[in-house]
Amino acid sequence: YVFFFVRLCVLCRFFLVFFFLLHIFFFVCVCSCADCTAWKYFDKFFTGYHLKDYDVTKVSKEEMFGEKKGME
Repeated sequence: YVFFFVRLCVLCRFFLVFFFLLHIFFFVCVCSCADCTAWKYFDKFFTGYHLKDYDVTKVSKEEMFGEKKGME
């Protein structure tokens, strides 16, 4: 039973890290192709920190993704 519990802990930790990385990836994807106003409120609720300290709307797409200059 102890072995199972240890494996469960490792599995939970893996899922936490995976979920955090997925959240960052989703954040970048949404902000690259949509307005971030609604996402800011969701992310503030989700993570608990204020995103207005790092305003993604002021960062242009060319600065974030240099290879996408010709798409707009």
